[in-house]
Amino acid sequence: MDEYYPERIPDEGVDTYTKIAEYAGMEFYRNVARDIAKLNPKILLDIGTGPGILLAEILKLVNCFCIGIDCTEKFKNYVKYYTNGKAEFLVADAYFLPFDNCVFDVVVSTGVLHDLKFPERFFEEIYRVLKNGGYALIKDPTPLRLSLEEARRFLSDEEFEIFKAHKDFELKVFGTDIPWTFSEEEVKLILRNSNTNFEYLEIKKEKGVLTLLLKKI
Repeated sequence: MDEYYPERIPDEGVDTYTKIAEYAGMEFYRNVARDIAKLNPKILLDIGTGPGILLAEILKLVNCFCIGIDCTEKFKNYVKYYTNGKAEFLVADAYFLPFDNCVFDVVVSTGVLHDLKFPERFFEEIYRVLKNGGYALIKDPTPLRLSLEEARRFLSDEEFEIFKAHKDFELKVFGTDIPWTFSEEEVKLILRNSNTNFEYLEIKKEKGVLTLLLKKI
């Protein structure tokens, strides 16, 4: 059997990713934060938090204790910057969350699911750390789409070359620079094959973005 391993943004791509996330992702993150606020969390986990922009938007709307995890340690200072030090950051792997059972009211994750080799394990860990009656909101992928012309305007030469290389790779492998993600039926099958018992409140895919709202029962 293949071993579990953390999928991560390499250190050399962190600054580029963060600039793109701030430039192209703010409307997306604000919309997700509004959805989270409706769930009224007291303690929240963001899996694959990256630079912590989503956590910052959540903290503008909800008074809750927030923890962001990412397997790329270089995001730590960005999380501190965007959240004014109000959120905790841990270097951790989505396959082995470093928390006890039944800790969080809400778990959120954006732009992670499509990169995972073992999505069943991802959902099992979310289920484990959620309190009974807690919610998981998954958005995948994060729609950070930029043209080369837009990217050239605000990225440094080095950052632009990293962005272009990634875009070229997606085109070569997938035939498109829009990240692939699971269909509604595929993710339902993954959930059925996982050791979880979620209530499906919402499963939909619109404009290439998969949305899952799940409740632990």
